Amino acid sequence: MDGLSSAASVIAIIQLAGSIVKFCGGYIQEVKDARDEIFELQRTVADLAGILQELKVLLQGPNGAKLSSSHTLNDPFTKCHLTLTSLEATVDPGKGKRVIKKLGFRAWKWPLDRIEVKKIIEDLERYKSSFTLSLAIDQTIANYDYEILVLHEVSDSEIKNDISLFLQHRLAEIKAERSMPIDWPTNTDFNNLVTLSVPLFIFAATACRLFQDPHWDPVDSLADILAYRNEGSKLEGMYVPVLNRLLQKQSKKQEEQLVQEFREVVDVAKTWSAELQTLEGHLGAVYSVAFSLDGRLLASGSWDKTIKLWDTTTGALQQTLEGHSDSCRSVVFSPDGSQLASGSCDKTIRLWDTATGALMQTFEGHSDSCKSVAFSPDSQLLVSGSEDKTVRLWNSTTKALQMSLHGHRGAVYSVKFSPDGHLLASGSEDKTIKIWDPTTGVLQQTLESHSGWVCSLAFSANGRCLASGSNDRTIRLWDTTTGILQQTLKGQDGFQSVAFLSDDRTLVSGSLDKRIQLWDTTTGALKRILTGHTVGVRSVASSPDSHLLASGSQDGTVRLWDTATETPHEALQSPSDRIRSMALSPDGRLLALGSDDTIVRLRNISTETTIQTLRGHLHWIWSVVFSPDGRLLASCSRETIRVWDVATGDLHQAFKSRLGEFRSIAFSADGRLLASGSCDKMVRVWDIAAGALKRTIEGHSGWVWAVAFSANGHIIASGSDDKTVRLWNAATGAVRQTLEGHSGWVRSVAFSANSHILASGSDDKTVRLWDIATGALRQTVNVEGTVVELQFSDDGTYLITNLGYISVQSRYVDHISKPLPTNAQIFIQGLQWITLQGIKALWLPPDFRPTCSTVKDKTLVLGHESGRISTIEFNL
Repeated sequence: MDGLSSAASVIAIIQLAGSIVKFCGGYIQEVKDARDEIFELQRTVADLAGILQELKVLLQGPNGAKLSSSHTLNDPFTKCHLTLTSLEATVDPGKGKRVIKKLGFRAWKWPLDRIEVKKIIEDLERYKSSFTLSLAIDQTIANYDYEILVLHEVSDSEIKNDISLFLQHRLAEIKAERSMPIDWPTNTDFNNLVTLSVPLFIFAATACRLFQDPHWDPVDSLADILAYRNEGSKLEGMYVPVLNRLLQKQSKKQEEQLVQEFREVVDVAKTWSAELQTLEGHLGAVYSVAFSLDGRLLASGSWDKTIKLWDTTTGALQQTLEGHSDSCRSVVFSPDGSQLASGSCDKTIRLWDTATGALMQTFEGHSDSCKSVAFSPDSQLLVSGSEDKTVRLWNSTTKALQMSLHGHRGAVYSVKFSPDGHLLASGSEDKTIKIWDPTTGVLQQTLESHSGWVCSLAFSANGRCLASGSNDRTIRLWDTTTGILQQTLKGQDGFQSVAFLSDDRTLVSGSLDKRIQLWDTTTGALKRILTGHTVGVRSVASSPDSHLLASGSQDGTVRLWDTATETPHEALQSPSDRIRSMALSPDGRLLALGSDDTIVRLRNISTETTIQTLRGHLHWIWSVVFSPDGRLLASCSRETIRVWDVATGDLHQAFKSRLGEFRSIAFSADGRLLASGSCDKMVRVWDIAAGALKRTIEGHSGWVWAVAFSANGHIIASGSDDKTVRLWNAATGAVRQTLEGHSGWVRSVAFSANSHILASGSDDKTVRLWDIATGALRQTVNVEGTVVELQFSDDGTYLITNLGYISVQSRYVDHISKPLPTNAQIFIQGLQWITLQGIKALWLPPDFRPTCSTVKDKTLVLGHESGRISTIEFNL
């Protein structure tokens, strides 16, 4: 089926279904046994054929090419075709047809037993559900082909009025068609549906398609849509309830298969995400979450001064504990689960009975906010850390203060006992971690390396490793015996919370970038990212069996996550973190990606598959660039530049510098040399064959963000955050020109093919063209965005940039004035619109705005914060 179009696939399946229905009819007439099973199978196949007939009409209609959902069903089509082919071969012996004619069906026994029939029906129902959903979506697209891009320029009030009128009209028609009660929908339900729909007409139109569908009750469909509480996209609020209904009465395996096929129809992240439940009830930020030892209860402490206890299985709120007079910053269960301790900005620690919710004890003594509390493993001690810079140990039974530990020079944000209770760790605003003997109060070690506040601490289950999360955007893993730093994990924003899974091989973190990340503690690699919170994550916790994760956020919600949910296969092939750099090979067939997960990937543009995964870097990949002949790929990350063989993926060469982090790289035209720019303000030239540093060039007063060789190899250009462009003699390293004029960091430089003109792109949202010989500014082009990649077209009439194509005054290059060619009129405007020939053509929603991009001919590739890649080919 791989070679067939969607329409041809549908037709082939319909023909098979017709044949099977006919044979089933013959068996029903002649076979006495299993008639009910045969009839049920015949009905299922006939229903499937009916759905496909409708799909065929759509696919062969005038809007067939626009029906994206049906065109993504290749895998379900193939599986359905295989199932029916096998079924046809079973019920129709083929060469035995002459015998059938002679002897009649009485000579044949029904070839399938009840279990086999049940399995086939289940498979066909699953395919039918997938096709039905695709049909609903594509009928919406075909029937309501609105110019939705115009809606972005229309006020919400106008859109709301238009959607209201549309729904009034369509629901009146559906009410008549489906013989619905006169009071359906109620005014309240109607108004809620309108509110949910704004500003997307497709939401309202899809809802109407569902109400019209004879397979589902409109009353139930509307109730499901209105009941679904959704923090994600509008369409997610439509399709997730639909999927939930399809999953009813399905086995676990069938659920997994149906969800997999649903992904191919609608790209709704939550349908296969690890998120299990969103627990709502707090009136402000959730600062702390903690599991009971048996994993049945989850406690959350909030800005609203309350602690809530939740049932982790049902998500039901069990109790709300009130008593603090200020926000609750920390909660922790006693090891036996009978007590809960809470620390608050009201300077107190409170001890609660988890069964009754009664307040058992109040500990007073801190002179400022209590930021963290923890029980010792034997429950005898309670430790607290405070903004008064002290760590205090209390007898949990008598309330007596056992000792006060002094030494921190700033607020203490986190305190933790080691699993054996022999060590006590504290993390502070003073950027240090202190390890104490909780019995004597003696300071054993002070761990220093963070450059920001230490916000969270966690011991591994074996007690040998201590993790610390900081607002310096790093997590550090320490050997608790020696105090030696073992790993440094880097993120995009401050880490507010860390927690180990029970196997010690995975560390979970929550950060201000809204994400929960799972790290491999052995390699330091980022394994997974969980998204869903709309504001920063302040706390994470793992259940004792590590099957569940809980997170608390400034968005006021607590979320439960399933750690066993696997990442979709394609996501494993793509970067798991922000794509920071990308480059297309000279022939346009390969795409190189550099990501924050430290991996360089090579993807085939045509097949959209990863063909090489290049590992070796330890930090973010700042730049990737192909050699002029496309045989080599260079990548730079912090202290290393690596040169790879594109065909084999082998490491060809590696260059290191401990004096400054690399930020940019460029090949010479003959591919023999590599230039680099770095944070130590230097430009370096490397001999690729020899693997040696050839020259170091200095002169910039800021980091060097861009480098380029002239076509003849005589000149090196560099751009810096000192806002200048400098031209250097490549042979001697002597400065030839200093070009001034940019008012922002210079992010990109490129020479024209004849080496007469240099282009530079800057954060000041301009591209400037300079005369190489005189240093004179020839042209300034204003752009809506920052150009971080630059290249001249072969004839010098336009620039190829990460944002698209930019026309230049070509008289400075070849004295011939030419307009942009048709295939060079793609541009990303303000990271929000893709324009074609200067006209806005495609609006990019916030989640699809690129972190990096590249263009070649008619293909535009976008890299996203999530690690996702979007490839768009335009028919120009």
